[in-house]
Amino acid sequence: MDNFAGFFEQRGFRCHTPAYRYHDDLRSEQSAKLLTGLSIADYVEDVAECVKSFSSPPILVGHSLGGLIAQKLGARGLAKALVLLNKQRHLGHSSDHRARTLSRQTAHVRQ
Repeated sequence: MDNFAGFFEQRGFRCHTPAYRYHDDLRSEQSAKLLTGLSIADYVEDVAECVKSFSSPPILVGHSLGGLIAQKLGARGLAKALVLLNKQRHLGHSSDHRARTLSRQTAHVRQ
């Protein structure tokens, strides 16, 4: 995401690119041990904590797994808007009104 951050920073946006927990060196045995037992929910919580520190809800840009994380944060009302690049197929079925609304907004952006 760093190349996307550079693009948007050059256009006046302030960007944050939080790293996933223990993803510094995925080839090390230490990282493999630390990653054992982590789930997407852990990454969602990590990014949620980052987002909650901002003065206003951000526009979240997520690629692949980051797109799924962005959707989950958007469903919680933690995003002003979502930009999903090669996201996971779908968040799943939800009775949550915010999730349905964001899903419709996302579909509109894709058109």
